[in-house]
Amino acid sequence: MEQKILGAFTNYNNKEDGIFATGLIYDDEIVLEYYEPKRSIGQGRIEIDKVVHGFKYINLNTFARGYNDSGNCNVNVNCPDGDGWQNEKKSVALLLVNGFRFCTGFLLNNTAQDCRPLFMTANHCSNPYDAVNNPNATNWTFLWNYESPECNNMDGETNQTTVGATLIANPGNTGSVFRSDFALFELIENPKDAGYDVYFSGFDATSSP
Repeated sequence: MEQKILGAFTNYNNKEDGIFATGLIYDDEIVLEYYEPKRSIGQGRIEIDKVVHGFKYINLNTFARGYNDSGNCNVNVNCPDGDGWQNEKKSVALLLVNGFRFCTGFLLNNTAQDCRPLFMTANHCSNPYDAVNNPNATNWTFLWNYESPECNNMDGETNQTTVGATLIANPGNTGSVFRSDFALFELIENPKDAGYDVYFSGFDATSSP
């Protein structure tokens, strides 16, 4: 299988709680390399808490329907119907928790237009970690620019990831999806700072349809 490299990860990826997660690696073996700067000798601390291992190839589209089998609102963005959304598609990220995909969301611009990494998803997506009692999603992995390379259902690249988010606003209980099914997070790592080609989607707060 083709060699795949994730990283490099730097002090930019360090968080106060010390938690970090990576995207998927498709192989039977992994090598963790740590390069310690001379000025930091003896200060490095690495502890592997968990390895999620799949016994066969994990295609993120395994449970997806074939193209044209989905609902009318589910359109492959790289098909002709998606031609008008080539900027907005770069705002979308796939959410991975403990090796499982469970939702998507999107980067949201603000009136300051300062690229603050605000991320909107559905409130019911907060169930895996209980957003009501624990507003931190430090082990969430956000997979950017994951898309089929053409107008078909092929797996996309999985090497653009950031980790961690903090809840800013939601309607409360994750089971009350009919109140207002939204959850607004601020990402701990900004994908723009990581050099990824991302887009901050706009919004309209007026009452015009």
